Amino acid sequence: MLNVAATHMADLLLANTKEQKYSKDVYVYGIEVFISNVLNVLAIFIISCLLSDVVMGLMFLLVFCPLRVFTGGYHAKTYGKCFMVGNVSFLMVYGLNAFLWDKIPVEVVWCIFSVMSLYILDRAPIIHPLQQVNEKVQKRSHRLAKYLLSVDAIILLLLSFGNRRLMGMVFWTIGLVAVFMIISRSSKRRTIV
Repeated sequence: MLNVAATHMADLLLANTKEQKYSKDVYVYGIEVFISNVLNVLAIFIISCLLSDVVMGLMFLLVFCPLRVFTGGYHAKTYGKCFMVGNVSFLMVYGLNAFLWDKIPVEVVWCIFSVMSLYILDRAPIIHPLQQVNEKVQKRSHRLAKYLLSVDAIILLLLSFGNRRLMGMVFWTIGLVAVFMIISRSSKRRTIV
C-alpha cells in the first residue's frame, strides 16, 4: 500500500517536472521513507496523547530523531516492522522511565550516561551495508552526532535541577540509540570512519 501511494506521488511529481535528475525508483523510495517517518512520528505523538503525556512523547522525538539520523544503527527490513519497532521502543522507554527512574541515583545516571556517550562517540556512524556513504559524509555524521550528544548532555544537566522525570526520558532515549547501534554492530561490521 505504501509503495502504491509513493509510486502515484512520484508519477505526479515527475509529470510536473521538466528535468528528471534521478530514476523514478529513487523518487518512489524517497517518498516511501518520508511517509514512513511521518507516520512513525505521528503514531508516537498520538500514543503520548493517549497516555496524557505529550511532553514525554515530544522529548523522546526531539532527542531520538536527530541523534538516530547521525549515529545509524539497527534498521528493520520492512516499513511495517520499522513502524512497530519505533512505537514499541517509545513505549519501552516510557515504561522504563515511569517505573525505574526514581530508583536510580543521579550519580549512577551520570556514570551510565558517560559510558553510553563514549560508546556512541566511538562507534558513530554505523553505516548500513546497502548505503553508499562516502568518507566525507561519514565524518560529518560523526561530528554532528558529537554535537547532538553534547546538547543532550546539557539538557540532562539542566533537567537534573528541575525535572528529573524529563531527565529520565532523555537518558533512556539516548540509551535506546546506543542499543540500536549495538544490535546493528553485532550483526554487521561497522564502516571505519
